[in-house]
Amino acid sequence: MKNMLASIIERVINFFDLFHQNRIKSFYQAHNLDLVIDVGSHKGEFINTVLDRNIPIFSFEPNP
Repeated sequence: MKNMLASIIERVINFFDLFHQNRIKSFYQAHNLDLVIDVGSHKGEFINTVLDRNIPIFSFEPNP
């Protein structure tokens, strides 16, 4: 039961995260940026959002 609840919560959060990623993508498309620095890149979800443009991306995850 506990794993099922965690799975449901993660799916809900991931669903709403799509809206946030679209906002970020719109922001980057509206600006002429030279590079992107992604601090706390985790799994690279943010990087995947901006990869469609030819912007250099520097990313790292400080937590092991």
